[in-house]
Amino acid sequence: MLATVERIAGGYVARFERHLNHPVEKVWAALTQPEKLANWLADAVIEELKEGGKIELTFSKTEGNVVVCTITEVKPHSVLEYTWGDDRVRWELYPKQDGCLLVLKQIFYTINDQSAKDLAGWHVHTDILLSVLEGQLVEFSYSRWEELYGKYTKMLSSQRKSNYNVLATVEKMDGGYVARFERHLNHPVEKVWAALTQPEKLSKWFADAVVDLKVGGTVELTFKPVGNTVSCTITEIQPQTVMEYTWGNDKLRWELYPKQDGCLLVLKEFFSVLDNHRPRDLSGWHTIIDMLPAVLDGEPVEFSMTHAQQAYDRYKEMLSQ
Repeated sequence: MLATVERIAGGYVARFERHLNHPVEKVWAALTQPEKLANWLADAVIEELKEGGKIELTFSKTEGNVVVCTITEVKPHSVLEYTWGDDRVRWELYPKQDGCLLVLKQIFYTINDQSAKDLAGWHVHTDILLSVLEGQLVEFSYSRWEELYGKYTKMLSSQRKSNYNVLATVEKMDGGYVARFERHLNHPVEKVWAALTQPEKLSKWFADAVVDLKVGGTVELTFKPVGNTVSCTITEIQPQTVMEYTWGNDKLRWELYPKQDGCLLVLKEFFSVLDNHRPRDLSGWHTIIDMLPAVLDGEPVEFSMTHAQQAYDRYKEMLSQ
């Protein structure tokens, strides 16, 4: 049975479930003891089984790479969670009358080329675990991995497209409100920063621009085809990290956070009044930033009125509650 993948705040979670005819104690040993881990996952060195401890996994029977993980939570016979690059892997055990339920979760921030590979790998390894617990030694099957890789690639492709349906959050703050958009991008900070600040790149997804990139400098944006121009004043600039400027009576703030497989883009709009125009503004930003991933991938893109209208209907409903 394939893992399920769901969108959560800040990313995604893949969830595998396996019902095992073995007690929690036996499965916990297979998850935590190096001599048992070697039979189904990887050669392991566990510095100390506690929060902050290190787990070093060497996949000598497959590609041979080494992954060093930091334990973030451990509850004996119940929970083991550790880092996995920028992601997290979490093992949970639930005792049942006839054995236990094993739940494996991989929490990841963005969907990229590695995601389907990871999920196919975890799928094969957990299937091996089932056999090992029955006393059978099974080799890693590359043909099975390739089959699963294709299935997870298809699944994540659909999930990735739905990423752009995630609405901004709107929160009350001192003096007004803040809307926060998040997009996980499979591109380095430097490339995204260029798309936010260089006129020739801004014109491909945002507006024709004249930019004086310094505090107090002006960002002049002319939106085609309507031709209206917005003149903004930069209030904060931290290269590759933050750009903030005025937007009429409001403020816009772009923030970039590097990740191992790209970066997190956060767009915030600060405004004082939650009026009838706000759904239209938010749907506009929503549609514009959803154009950015395609531009970063080198694909031509145009503003979609259909997408904007769909976003408008959702923001109108959200803000009316």
